[in-house]
Amino acid sequence: MLILDLGNELFHGWQEHDAFYGKQWIFSYIPTFGGNNPLNGNLREYSDEYGKVLAAADTSRGKLRGAGLSPEGVENNDVIYELFTDRFWKQGEADLQSWLEDYSRDRYGDCPPAMAQAWELLTDSVYASGSWGYKHTLMRQPSRRPSLSQPLNPEKFREGARLF
Repeated sequence: MLILDLGNELFHGWQEHDAFYGKQWIFSYIPTFGGNNPLNGNLREYSDEYGKVLAAADTSRGKLRGAGLSPEGVENNDVIYELFTDRFWKQGEADLQSWLEDYSRDRYGDCPPAMAQAWELLTDSVYASGSWGYKHTLMRQPSRRPSLSQPLNPEKFREGARLF
């Protein structure tokens, strides 16, 4: 038996169920749940959580055998997939801002100060939490009703997008 612990964005099953009582298991996320493709995801959690699992005492993490992703939509939001797959190989917490600056240099060829500042603002807004089960503000049907998925701190989001 190999247990796939899905949806760690919302629920840490491995902690709630005593590392699955001696069974082998895989830590996993479902980044684009429902095929939704918004710019979102908690970059701080994605950066550090699996490293914390790896750093946990053997008795706490049980028979952890790996990490996985179960995206239900692809070819969007590249930064979260790059962060996931890079951090799956490292223990402990990361310097997320440095990681984002390195990511920008690798992807775009540079990370000028405005882009570094943009990442800080985006990490404090649209990339501060995940949004499950509904369309993102930018991708939903127009409506006068406020969206449940409006980015946290929309002012920071707008300024981060402008600087980017």
